[in-house]
Amino acid sequence: MRRIFALLLVFGLVFGLVACAAEETPEPETTTTITTTEPTTTIGPLVRLYLPSPDGTQAFITMDVETDGTPQYIVQLLMEHGALPQGSELLQLEQTWAANDNYSTADMNQAFLVGLLQLGSHGELMVIASLVNSLLGYSGPGNLANVTITVEGQTLETGHEIYDYPLEYFDFS
Repeated sequence: MRRIFALLLVFGLVFGLVACAAEETPEPETTTTITTTEPTTTIGPLVRLYLPSPDGTQAFITMDVETDGTPQYIVQLLMEHGALPQGSELLQLEQTWAANDNYSTADMNQAFLVGLLQLGSHGELMVIASLVNSLLGYSGPGNLANVTITVEGQTLETGHEIYDYPLEYFDFS
């Protein structure tokens, strides 16, 4: 009789535990809504983009965006926001940190040059300034002082300028 009572007690405890576990209500789902501005993909380090003012003045609109951490993505974002000619790509960004001279060379593709050649001198200046300022802001662990722009390894030449020199931050204030 004791065995039957013990088995009934054990069975009752197990049944009670199972019933209690089944009665627990699951935790409600939590929904988080994130509102972002352009671009809608936020995936990495914060970078400030310098976009030409749409009113045609020599001024910037700045936009802080998260990127995938590559300078190529920064160039893609600049192009998507109309700051660089369509089809522009950064082929390579070489950064050098020397004792007294921190600089970089941005090697762009041919589409960048073709688009640049279709602009007037003001448009050209704003494209160059947008690229330079955005890349200088990207510089990562050090502070780059300037950027030299090349096109497929060659000196950037337009009808308005031969860019065979390093370009520093453009301040239009």
